[in-house]
Amino acid sequence: TLKRICGVDEEDLLDMLAEIRALDPRPGLAFSGGASDAIVADVEVRAANDGSWAVELNADTLPRVLVDNVYFARVSSHAKDQAEKDFLAECLQNANWLTRKI
Repeated sequence: TLKRICGVDEEDLLDMLAEIRALDPRPGLAFSGGASDAIVADVEVRAANDGSWAVELNADTLPRVLVDNVYFARVSSHAKDQAEKDFLAECLQNANWLTRKI
């Protein structure tokens, strides 16, 4: 019996069992922050056929930056002279360059 294995009397065994029953069977739940979101990698590393490694950016994690061409058309239609049109065209060109570099 358990009393004999532990070398205790009935009272001590009951105290030990009460102490065990009072313990939390899932102590890790106290540190849980609830449901966790899936982690998506920024890069993917794969072994290539020739034995080297290929590292690629995960396009799904990249920021989406776009130039609003409708807004550009609306603003440029109100340009008063050629200098303003040239300035707006340069701004559009710079914005398109920036979105390609991001």
